[in-house]
Amino acid sequence: MKRVYHDRETRLLHEFIAERFPGRDVVFNVRVGDISPEEKADAGDSALRLNAYRARLPRADAIVFDGSTVWIIEAKLEAEQKGAAQLTTYRMLLPKTPVFAERAAGKKVRTLLVLGRESKIMEDLCRELGHEFVVSRKAWSDEYLASRGVVRLSWGTPL
Repeated sequence: MKRVYHDRETRLLHEFIAERFPGRDVVFNVRVGDISPEEKADAGDSALRLNAYRARLPRADAIVFDGSTVWIIEAKLEAEQKGAAQLTTYRMLLPKTPVFAERAAGKKVRTLLVLGRESKIMEDLCRELGHEFVVSRKAWSDEYLASRGVVRLSWGTPL
């Protein structure tokens, strides 16, 4: 039987952005950073080589232009520390991203981790790294996580 793949993190991201940033300019799945001068020199006039180097750049889930603020957003269904680390990397690389550097210049850059479940550890980690944190619980994500054996506990509930 062939497994059907559902990109639930993308669904979580799109639903959250539609609720929180309606009508804002949003770019999804954004490559951030730029290739190095050495890579540019190596590529020369070859568009194929330039694209190969660019393919290795990290991708932010979304960048939202909201007035004088630029939001870099990463979404995870489960509490994954890599989400906070990715946001730190994206925040550093955004000014070096040719297509966004000018557009983001002079604007406040804020980073936001959207999680599908509660995590005190992730909340504390985000605060420590200067990222904002929000839980966006959805019935469909609760059902999916429960089907994988992930149990949601309210704060203070003993294991």
